[in-house]
Amino acid sequence: MEERPIIAVPMLELLISAGRPRADRVFLAKTRDGHLIEWAETWSPPHQPASSWMISVSPSLGCPVGCLFCDAGKFYKGKLDAAEILAQIDHVIGLPVMAVDPHK
Repeated sequence: MEERPIIAVPMLELLISAGRPRADRVFLAKTRDGHLIEWAETWSPPHQPASSWMISVSPSLGCPVGCLFCDAGKFYKGKLDAAEILAQIDHVIGLPVMAVDPHK
């Protein structure tokens, strides 16, 4: 069996982050395929951030439901892969956002 080299590449290119760290923050990034995704971190007042902090990730590009009141429903381009979903979490908690590129 031929061994192929493992090549680490960034999963997401962060374009903008708005808000306050460990409070309410929204992120906009570009995937390796050039699609835009957003995700957020927040907490639930009146509770302390340590007990109610959460990350809301995007699992897909748009939404297949198509509700008229929602911008995400105006297009659907498929699901993100596991590495792209985990990269959103990694970015918020400060881990390196790297994974193996399956195309190399």
